Amino acid sequence: MKIFNRLFGRKKKTPEQLIREFETGRSILMNKVKEIASELRSRGYDVLELIPLLVSVGQAEKSPFGIMMVVTSELYQKFNEFADRGKYGNNYLRMFHVGDYTFMLIVARDDERKLAICYPSAFRRKHVKKIQGKDTLYLYIIDGQTSKYTLIYFPNVKWGEVPKEDIGGETGKSRPPPTMYR
Repeated sequence: MKIFNRLFGRKKKTPEQLIREFETGRSILMNKVKEIASELRSRGYDVLELIPLLVSVGQAEKSPFGIMMVVTSELYQKFNEFADRGKYGNNYLRMFHVGDYTFMLIVARDDERKLAICYPSAFRRKHVKKIQGKDTLYLYIIDGQTSKYTLIYFPNVKWGEVPKEDIGGETGKSRPPPTMYR
């Protein structure tokens, strides 16, 4: 292994560096969620912030590959009630990288009924190509206690280019906010 590292010049990141990158991106993402949710609320929207306990990528039996978001039972029930109240046709997707992680924020809006759902997620950068494989983005919203899930999809996603510059993380100058996960 050391021979390959010398040949390719790639250094393996320490767990502390990976945690720092993740926490930096997570704080940026949560700030963006709060900013967008407060802006929508000021315009009269009823907003559901779907903050997951865990995010992964994968697929259920005979279902397409997508992002899996595990939430609490209460949030899962609230999401299903909220999703049934409207038709969310106006969607916004924003994605950025911090080190080895990709952070994505999806906002789905129903402008007629003034409803909006915010879906923040984070996953390893290596999974981006699999998720961007088609023009449809699939999200699994999973109840963490009962393992029931709801599959939702966003058709006609225009992925565009992710900005080439990374946000903080690798420079070491930025310090993430304190968290209980350390």
